[in-house]
Amino acid sequence: MKTSLMLALQILDKIEILHNLGYVYGDVKPDNFLVGLGSESPFVFMIDFGNCKRYKNKVNGHHILYKENPSYTHNPIFASLNSHNNIQASRRDDIESFLYVLTYLRLGKLPWAKNTDVKG
Repeated sequence: MKTSLMLALQILDKIEILHNLGYVYGDVKPDNFLVGLGSESPFVFMIDFGNCKRYKNKVNGHHILYKENPSYTHNPIFASLNSHNNIQASRRDDIESFLYVLTYLRLGKLPWAKNTDVKG
């Protein structure tokens, strides 16, 4: 439990930093968070920014408009309900996926995954 919570705090911090920069991560899953080695071992690193999308307009800083049927997809196992319903991802969807990752870290599986070896 302690390890899961320590990882959770660092993952949430990484997501918050990205959100503060005006981006939605869009691919929150265990595979995209790595633990450092050696002197970097206490740190979690975020990788694979291929699904990042701006949620703030560069010019005026306003939130992007609501959109259905986005042009990108998310990992189906860790994706939010809105993503499954073809609604463009926002910060809330990153947080929902983050909670699924926490569930996976704690239980070792997700109730809707067909097997215990979650890949994506």
